[in-house]
Amino acid sequence: MCHWVCVPVKPFVYGKSRLAGMISAEERYQLNKALLSHTLQIIHKSMWKEFAVVISKGEEALDMARALGLRTLTENPPFGLNRSLRTVSKVLADENAESITVIPADLVLLTVDELDTIYNLRMELPGVIIVPDRFKAGTNILSINPLGAIPFKYGRNSFLKHCQAVKSADVPLRIIESPYLGFDLDTEKDLLELDRLCPEIRNSIPEICCFEKVFP
Repeated sequence: MCHWVCVPVKPFVYGKSRLAGMISAEERYQLNKALLSHTLQIIHKSMWKEFAVVISKGEEALDMARALGLRTLTENPPFGLNRSLRTVSKVLADENAESITVIPADLVLLTVDELDTIYNLRMELPGVIIVPDRFKAGTNILSINPLGAIPFKYGRNSFLKHCQAVKSADVPLRIIESPYLGFDLDTEKDLLELDRLCPEIRNSIPEICCFEKVFP
């Protein structure tokens, strides 16, 4: 039995559309690519590196994962995050996986230490672990043990929906609030907040070329 981490990711040309008023389509493409690269590098250095899978319909994203030796699954229609994660769970269940931990590609402040903390908690605790976003609206990290214990409820107010699903399933729940894991990058306000929260980000992830435009 083993514990898997899964990164679902859109093709780079589609992600971060809500930043269109601040950065160009090319800059959003480069941002999405840099965010995934950062996430995969963190996973590759973490305790999860032997059991990590990326699912996407974007071949470039899958190639990046394969280059690091991570497993990949191609997302097939009909598309949708919850449907794709059900597909991953089924594949992993067929291989006797014990759990799945879902991490998006846009946790720009993700670190190896914090990811390893989630891994250790997953090894120690049964049930569901949730890291909400900083507004307690979305679900930034969702870890389910055993597989299928609750359904995936990503979308609007997913944090509340996942908590309700845990209650209905009567399984243990651990909620972890983290200023770093709780920070995802979706809107113009997020970009500005990122510069306040972590001003050295431009040096730690220099590939994110749009920062020079946003933060003079």
